[in-house]
Amino acid sequence: MINIYLFQKNQYILVSDYPLSTIRRRYGHSFEILTNVKDKNNLNVIVDRIKKTYPKFEFKSKFRTHIVFTEEMRNKIRQKKLGSYRDWE
Repeated sequence: MINIYLFQKNQYILVSDYPLSTIRRRYGHSFEILTNVKDKNNLNVIVDRIKKTYPKFEFKSKFRTHIVFTEEMRNKIRQKKLGSYRDWE
């Protein structure tokens, strides 16, 4: 789920998929939740509407990166943790 936060004092709007607890820890409690978006396809429409409502505010986005590990990467990590992986082999 993607949340859109309004920081009135700093004049910016944050679009993020981080949980609320992480946002509070990182930015404090001086924000307001504008809306939640469940479908990423509708995100652009909602952001455009918010830009019209708050034209002077700067938009920032912070998303988590999701890494997909291949089987080869998993084997290298496994071998390195066991201490048997060498780069030159």
